[in-house]
Amino acid sequence: MAEYAEDFIDETFRAIVDTYAPEGVFPEEWDLDELWVALEQIHPVGLDRDALRKAIADDAVTREQLLEQVLDDALSAYERREAELASEVLRQVERRVILSVVDRVWREHLYEMDHLREGIGLRAVGQRDPLVEYQREAYEAFGEMMAHIKAESTGYFFNLPVHIEPEPDEAAAAAEEAAEVEAEAERERRARASRQERPRSRGPPCATSRGRPCRPSCLHLGGHRGDRRQPRRRLDLHPGGAATATGSAGGSAPSGNGAAARSAQQTVRNTDKVGATTPAPAARVRSTSAATAHEPPGG
Repeated sequence: MAEYAEDFIDETFRAIVDTYAPEGVFPEEWDLDELWVALEQIHPVGLDRDALRKAIADDAVTREQLLEQVLDDALSAYERREAELASEVLRQVERRVILSVVDRVWREHLYEMDHLREGIGLRAVGQRDPLVEYQREAYEAFGEMMAHIKAESTGYFFNLPVHIEPEPDEAAAAAEEAAEVEAEAERERRARASRQERPRSRGPPCATSRGRPCRPSCLHLGGHRGDRRQPRRRLDLHPGGAATATGSAGGSAPSGNGAAARSAQQTVRNTDKVGATTPAPAARVRSTSAATAHEPPGG
């Protein structure tokens, strides 16, 4: 970027001298006051204004000598700024200034090209070829854009305020980084411990599944589904009040009025998805009731 900056400075100050002290014009016609104002807008000029004016009046300074003195003064001022900011900082300033100025000025140039394209057809009214006129004016606009980029960038090179922050302490930075790493490790350990302590069972343990938790689909009534060791029982009431409990698998149980009453009132625990306890379904009773069985014949 240093080469770009020097090129920008050289072309900018050459353009200023060409504007106010053009070649082929007598020194008496040079606009030295405006030349000095334009130079002061970029950087504090170190030349002796009165001495230079007197030398020009006496024809002791030519245009080439004037340009050389202006360029030497500008480069000396830039070297002082580089010594003040350090080379690395000034290179960063140059890079950011050039990118910012080019981006903004280029967008403005594109807007101007759109405006030129919209009105270029009117050149045909003056008997001029719109295509040729568009090429000529676009070329001139591009040259003006490049001169604008270099002049504005040069002004920022000399006058942009730069604040240099002090470098952080390496020991303090290392300690802070170590503390952050330790805190992250502690959070990870706590999260791992909380995952290990979280209960894994999804329901109360079931006696028929060897202490393992019941699955949500377990609807055991007096026994776990699929467990053949505890078959479901059915209560049958025979005529005469005798009760017989038979198993669904073909088994039998002792009969008796007391046993039948207790079996009829017995409830079994039904553990469903939410672990609710519901009474067992009512026992099925045969259609022949005890009253009908004891009715005397013919009565």
